[in-house]
Amino acid sequence: MEKLNSLVGVSLLDKNNRETTLSLLKNKKIIGLFFSKYQCPECVKFLPRLNKLYKEINEKYNDFEIIFIPQNPTQEDFDMYYKKMDFKSIPFSQKEYRMNIKKKYNIKQLPSIVFINNDCETITMNGKILINNLNFNAEQIYQLLYNCNQENN
Repeated sequence: MEKLNSLVGVSLLDKNNRETTLSLLKNKKIIGLFFSKYQCPECVKFLPRLNKLYKEINEKYNDFEIIFIPQNPTQEDFDMYYKKMDFKSIPFSQKEYRMNIKKKYNIKQLPSIVFINNDCETITMNGKILINNLNFNAEQIYQLLYNCNQENN
């Protein structure tokens, strides 16, 4: 958990905009870092399908999470966009963490998804491509990520 703390900070926001501790990530084997912002048309188009994928995987597996890494320019933009998401988020106020994660993973294009495990080891940098190539098939995506994570450990 220490590595996750140093990566995403000490708390996350839940769907109801309440701060929650990182302990909820303790048993998560696959964590998606979703880089996006409201001003990006492709991001807005991608989000409903990502929400659906997230729900489908979580109906069957309890070791999967997505964390929104906001790239919004203002708190108001963040608030408006985050209302449409079904997963956790780094609080907008934690700008240093948001920028450090973007820099660490060299994010140049939005939306982007990096999948890591709870030890902060990278499963894939190309989450969006993987999701698109597997046509948002929740079972195939989960199994591929899970298998890649097992191979890395």
